[in-house]
Amino acid sequence: MGFKDSQFVFGPCHLSKPCASKPCQRNQRCIPKYRVCLSDVSDCPQYECIGHAATCDKNSEDPVCDTEGIDHRSLCHLHQAGKILAYMGRCQVCSTERFGQKFSGGLSSP
Repeated sequence: MGFKDSQFVFGPCHLSKPCASKPCQRNQRCIPKYRVCLSDVSDCPQYECIGHAATCDKNSEDPVCDTEGIDHRSLCHLHQAGKILAYMGRCQVCSTERFGQKFSGGLSSP
């Protein structure tokens, strides 16, 4: 069994354009949502369709990080703020101590 060659995509994820084929409905916005999938029985879309709702679901808690290192509660909230998705999950903060000095900063890319 196993996977077929056509099921593999090599190279950096950010170089693929999952929204180029316009997979979402007219009243939705396509947001790239890169992920690794290891299933040969179901699709693995690399995008999520977000509605143009005036309000986001307050109970939805699927945090994302934008390219400025700011956390958003969900893709919907990120879209409402007009920001660009850097990666799924909370923003990661680096903290390094060298020679008795502390340095810290946010990551803006996956």
